[in-house]
Amino acid sequence: MPINLAYLKSFLGSRGFESKIIDLNILYVNKIYAGDGDIKNKGKILNKIFNVLKNEISSFEPSVVAFSLLEPTFFNGIYLIKKIRSEFGEDIKIVVGGPHVSYLQKKVLDFRSIDVAITGEGELPLLELMQRIESGKNISSQSYYTRKGDKIVGGNNPRYIKDLDSIPYPDYSDYEFKKYPFPFICSIFSRGCIKKCIFCGVPNIYSGYRHRSANNIFYEIKRNVDEYGFRVLAVTDSLLNANPILIKKTCKKIINENLDINWMAETHPSLSDNLSKIMYTAGCRLLYIAPETGSQRIADIMGKDVDINVAEKSIVNAHNNGINLSSWYIAGLPNETSKDINKTFNFIEKTKDYVKEIWISPFGLSINTPVYKNPEKFGVSKISEVDYRLYCTYETKDPLCSFQNQMKLLLDLYKKYNLEAYNSKMMRLVRDISDNESVSLEEKYLLSESFQFPYKLYGVDFNEDYSYIKLFENCFKEVLTN
Repeated sequence: MPINLAYLKSFLGSRGFESKIIDLNILYVNKIYAGDGDIKNKGKILNKIFNVLKNEISSFEPSVVAFSLLEPTFFNGIYLIKKIRSEFGEDIKIVVGGPHVSYLQKKVLDFRSIDVAITGEGELPLLELMQRIESGKNISSQSYYTRKGDKIVGGNNPRYIKDLDSIPYPDYSDYEFKKYPFPFICSIFSRGCIKKCIFCGVPNIYSGYRHRSANNIFYEIKRNVDEYGFRVLAVTDSLLNANPILIKKTCKKIINENLDINWMAETHPSLSDNLSKIMYTAGCRLLYIAPETGSQRIADIMGKDVDINVAEKSIVNAHNNGINLSSWYIAGLPNETSKDINKTFNFIEKTKDYVKEIWISPFGLSINTPVYKNPEKFGVSKISEVDYRLYCTYETKDPLCSFQNQMKLLLDLYKKYNLEAYNSKMMRLVRDISDNESVSLEEKYLLSESFQFPYKLYGVDFNEDYSYIKLFENCFKEVLTN
């Protein structure tokens, strides 16, 4: 469930503005994508979706239609936005926001059908826009991007809420829970991140780190149990344990109140035995933990503040206290040597018996991340953007660290460690690119954007936008309903 939209609805409602959420993903994704992830009749389906939107707009008569866009949905959204503009003219303001827009920044206004682009957190900018429209003021503001003639203006001062306890709980009144394939509801304990990973664009989305109080978190969880019947929770923070004291307080509140829930989250690899024990007692059953590397040199370059020895202990601590783990790694940073990648595989070998799932992803260079902004510092000699996509193709200063060589090394290590990577179309593409220097930008992009090497327990073919649904559905059923 898109919790971001539920937050926006509750916030606008508390300020007197009525809104309606239409979750096109859950309504139509199965119609656009076949079971194996192949697109079928996409244009026809998008036209049918537009007809539904046209009826909703005609009935609700909004002054604003806003789209929250992730990368997989971006061009679908642009297609629908153009059709809305063509059908309804200038009477309705069209707004875009969401993670992909936060990465693209003002570039998204290249699409002339869009009036406003909101980057970062949406509550205050969207409220300001609505107030300007209501009062008849010019919609231009420093809080978001818009146009003045052919010039893009504003966006220099994204606004955010400092006191997260002041935000009303998410409003799910427009959601039909039974349509969602996973038996869980989302919650956000904090916004932002305390780390500064060179490959991460979270700072584009959130303005600094803030967290809610333990009481505020607990009573939202209790509401989700009592009112909605959800006993499985997905905590979608950038890092659960950015503030360990907050997590301890929240967990103790859950334990003391005997709240019967199971929950999952993403965590930094710095978990003590004591914190793991408290989390398990409070219902934690699945953690996504990301050492990213087994090389301390690369960990330091990444800026993730990971101590490799502490990461190993953290994995053991969580496992010994009964928490299931999905362990994540990145291989092939532009300045990563074969020695470094070997250390990562040695680390995986030492810890694999303590985890349920392991992911090894080729490094992907995203727009507007530290590597993108300072390529020379991180061993990159040339960057080429691809359309309005998140990931770029790149060339390295050291030919030994080229993408092709890194992929060759990765495949060799799979054989050396006898790891069975899932045999997908993307895996075959990896082999093709590893053996062929003259491949198209589109193929390189497809590889860096879409493919991860899963092995151990949950393998799927990542060849289309939404094929991960089956992966997580099986994972959650096994781990969380046990």
